[in-house]
Formats: sequence, structure tokens, C-alpha cells
Amino acid sequence: MGSEACFPTKEQLDEQILRSPWAEYPLPPLHKACRDGDVQSLLYLVIQGDRLEVFRSVNEQDQFLMWTPAHWAAYFGQLECLMRLVSCGFSLDVVDGRLKQTTAHLAAFSGNALVLDWVLQAGATADKQDSLGETAVHKAVRGGSPECLNILQNYGAAMNSVNCNLQTPMDIAHLLKMEECLHFLKSLNGFICRPAKRPRDGDSMDEQAKRPRNESHNISVNVSVSSLITNGPMPDAGHQQKLLEMMEANGQYPVVDHSMAACMNTDMQHANHVQHNSVINGDIHMDHSSHHEPKTDTMSNQMPQRCLMLCSHFQ
Repeated sequence: MGSEACFPTKEQLDEQILRSPWAEYPLPPLHKACRDGDVQSLLYLVIQGDRLEVFRSVNEQDQFLMWTPAHWAAYFGQLECLMRLVSCGFSLDVVDGRLKQTTAHLAAFSGNALVLDWVLQAGATADKQDSLGETAVHKAVRGGSPECLNILQNYGAAMNSVNCNLQTPMDIAHLLKMEECLHFLKSLNGFICRPAKRPRDGDSMDEQAKRPRNESHNISVNVSVSSLITNGPMPDAGHQQKLLEMMEANGQYPVVDHSMAACMNTDMQHANHVQHNSVINGDIHMDHSSHHEPKTDTMSNQMPQRCLMLCSHFQ
């Protein structure tokens, strides 16, 4: 388990505290009482003297790690001492003088779940960052404490925040090989799946997936083409056949049923034959051709334009 710049591991910090030259950097009495959990000595120290002096000693930083008495109590799990200090006016969001850590950082780093739970319940900020940009969640991962991670998650702490090195708690868990913390974080960070499209009524998911994207477009084209073909006779069978072949060659026109096309061509040839005989006999009168002329005049003038407009729209 390695350490990063400016931040030791928990084992290194414990060894540093154990091997500290206390003769050179002696702890003040209040700090020592909170480190050792000596509640009697703490009460004696906070009772005597005026209130201003007590407040100053409660927030005083030592010369060794630049911690306050509350930081020592949080790191060593002395919950009763920490509660006494808060009753004397200590703020839980006060940072130390070295890495700008709060009591929540140290409680999570040391794995003291009871202390961390009480600190957060008393109003400490769960997402406060230290000088490295790390929150209590990062410290809980460094300390290898999934219990502290669970507490922080219950209090709404951000589980994916990044530090100054753009590392998330999961990145640190990978780096330090904290398997339990990594498993806990993975259980929170499930993959986000894109919701499937809702199938149309009467269709299964397989049928919905296999349906071509332009099927609805083809249906509308088939309906419009069928209505164009059956609404009236075309003016010329050869022109209509040429128009259909041209549109099919472009790949944008649906194939017309050949039986329907043959039927339509027979009707058109019959209509053209009757009209030709009428011209030869000289019977070109409105009353004689009234059965064919209204449909022939309107549709013969409109249908080529409608088909050409449809063809240009597809191109």
C-alpha cells in the first residue's frame, strides 16, 4: 500500500505518532487528555480558568501535527472527549493547520464509524475538502473502512467527487487495493442503461427491432399511390408505364401490383378507344361525351402533375 505526495497512509501516520519526539514537541495537556481518552483531566482543564481561555485552549493547535484537541479525539475514537469539546464551543468544521482536515476527515480516515456518525449528526459538513481536494469519502477509502463509507452515503455525501489529482474514491480504492471499499463503491455506481424503446401496440420487442425504419413511410406512399391509381383513368398508358419505371429505377417508389396495373391499362385502352371512335364519327359534343369527359378532363390534367410532384418530393 503506497502513499501519495504530502499524505501518509494510516500505518505511516500511526508510526509517526508512536515515534514522535515528545520531548521536542510536547503535547499540551488538553490535547494529550483527548488523545488518551482521559475525560477527568479534560473536565478539570475546561472547568478551570475563564471562558475565553477555555475557548482558546479548545481551538489551539499543537506543534507536532497542528491538530486541535478535537482532531486528536476524532482520530483516536474518543467520542466522549469530542462531545465535551463541542459543548465548550468547538466547531466541528474547524480545520487543522497542515492539511486543512476536519474531524470528519480524521474519523473516516481512522475508521471510527461511531465518531463519524455522531460528528455528521451534530452538523459537520460531509463534503468539505482538505488541501488535497479530498472529502471524508476519500479518507474512508484510504483507511479501508466500508462502514464509514456506508455512513457517509446515508448522510448524502458525494461518492464520486474528485480530488486535486482528479481521482475519485473508486480510483483511490483501485490504487491502494482496498477491495472491500471497491466492492461497496461498485455496488453504488451501477451502470446506467439506456431505456429501450417502447414497442407499438401488438408488437413484440423482436418484431419492433426487425421492422425497417422507413416502414411507416412506405405504408403512406402505398396508400397515396393506390388512391392515385384508382381515382380515375390516366391519359396515356405508355406515359404512365414510363413514369412508373422511372420512379422504380430511382429506388424510392414502391412496386405496384402488376395485376392492378394490367387491369388499369385495359380500362385506359378501352377508354382511349371509345374516345378515338367518337372523334372519327364526329360526335364531339358535351352531351354525348359527358359520361367520360368530366373525369377525363380533370384527372388527365391533374394526375401527371401529382405524380411528378410526388416523384420530385422523393428525389
